[in-house]
Amino acid sequence: MGTTPSRTTDSPVQGGERSNCAQTPLTGGSQGAKRRAARANLEELGRRSGARYDYVKTNFDMLKLLVESEERRRQAETKKAHEVSATVDQQDALVEELDEAERPIDASASKLAEAEQRKRVLTAQIQDLMQQRDRTELECQSHEKDKMKATEKRDVIAKQKEPVDLKVSE
Repeated sequence: MGTTPSRTTDSPVQGGERSNCAQTPLTGGSQGAKRRAARANLEELGRRSGARYDYVKTNFDMLKLLVESEERRRQAETKKAHEVSATVDQQDALVEELDEAERPIDASASKLAEAEQRKRVLTAQIQDLMQQRDRTELECQSHEKDKMKATEKRDVIAKQKEPVDLKVSE
């Protein structure tokens, strides 16, 4: 049987060159590990390109803020989606109850008056829930606009290819 090379051997990478860059994967693991790996990768890129660490750190911090903003936006969207779902479920239950209240009643006039009062209360509750749903949908649209703005900011940062030279010319 053949043996496979161990991970500790100094085998050259494809193309005959040995890589000195510790390209840490950014998948799996905790958020802290991902951040440390991303920071290590950016620091290594900064050292190889001759850029100052401050520039790389600033870009990393900006990207980190964008990622955190995106995560908060996703959490808010999820929360709003759950609220909309709960509101729709409540509305469905109230509609069913309203349907029961609208069925013909063969009872006395007092029972009929009670049913009509209950119908008015349920109709008011449904209107309140519909207004709440409309407000929630507007908030979801606002979050969608914020998402688009965050995407545009991320694209602008990604287009910056050359590091800023912070040295003072002599």
